[in-house]
Amino acid sequence: MSPEKFKGENKSLYTSRSVGGFSPTPHRAPWFRRREVHARFGLARGFTLIEFIIYIGLAGSLLTVISVLLFYMLRENAKNQVIANVEQEGNQAMQIITQTIRNAQSVNGF
Repeated sequence: MSPEKFKGENKSLYTSRSVGGFSPTPHRAPWFRRREVHARFGLARGFTLIEFIIYIGLAGSLLTVISVLLFYMLRENAKNQVIANVEQEGNQAMQIITQTIRNAQSVNGF
């Protein structure tokens, strides 16, 4: 298909079933129209097997990196929560001990 064919409007491509005698879409098979678009704009028809394998490999690598980073972030978050809980319980224990010592009336010997 040469680009010169697409410069003018070819009214024979249209059906006469719509209002005004012409429909906005050509009466051709969809695969044929796709070829016209690809020929008109110089687009490739699809992916080669090599391109597809490369894209799948890149996507898999990217998903692997993201999942590993997410795993490490969740693990560090859990570790930080445990540390915060232990520190809070230690502070509570120290407050109880301090309060008990302050409220003591006397010290019994050893």
